[in-house]
Amino acid sequence: VSQSRYRVVERIENSGPTCFYPQQRKFFLWVNFWELEFFPKPIKFFSLEEATTFIQKQIKKPKDKIHYVN
Repeated sequence: VSQSRYRVVERIENSGPTCFYPQQRKFFLWVNFWELEFFPKPIKFFSLEEATTFIQKQIKKPKDKIHYVN
């Protein structure tokens, strides 16, 4: 049975709000999407709809192309 490669995890933060973390499956592990800033942090949303929209955009975006130069 094939499972989806994407999911949204709902967590209640220590400070009180409910947050939604979009994740993707890499091999056998589920990993968060990350904001690449000075201090990387997982991407989170405060509504399920926003997290789902983010995943849909990730699915539709073109894959990175890698060019090797000798």
